[in-house]
Amino acid sequence: MLPLLLVAREKDLTKAIIPLDNVNEGGLVRDITVFGSDSLGELARALNGEESLTPYTGDVLWTSGFDRLDDLDFKDVRGQLGPKRALEIAAAGGHNVLMLGSPGCGKTMLARRLPSILPDLTFDEAIEVTKIYSLAGQLTPQSPLINKRPFRFPHHTSSLPALWEVGAFQSPVR
Repeated sequence: MLPLLLVAREKDLTKAIIPLDNVNEGGLVRDITVFGSDSLGELARALNGEESLTPYTGDVLWTSGFDRLDDLDFKDVRGQLGPKRALEIAAAGGHNVLMLGSPGCGKTMLARRLPSILPDLTFDEAIEVTKIYSLAGQLTPQSPLINKRPFRFPHHTSSLPALWEVGAFQSPVR
């Protein structure tokens, strides 16, 4: 719903009637009055003037829409000075990281703790990420806004083309 309402705002529309389950998500879009309808029958009655729809007035909570593994913290890592420094630099610069090494050397342990040092999203960045989650159908009425940076764990058997497909690598310049 979020991408549709953002396009509607670009087209200078000021009102939208959306499914009642999506009003929290629709409330993220500024400058559009959002009305929620529970059924097509209710919508038809409202359009015929038989009843009225109430505009959404709630505030969207600034909460995460997915688990960030909050119990795992980067500060708990002992040793691993080189890999820790590399991850800190990658996190600060917004760079991708490919971890290679033998089993048991700490790749997964470090990767699972990396989100704890990533900064929270700004509101505009959160809207961009939330649009993707909205299109993928991964938003819930209780968590209409994603405010944590997405973090992917590709499977160790993922091929290079599969990693490119999900955006883990930038396509080489030709």
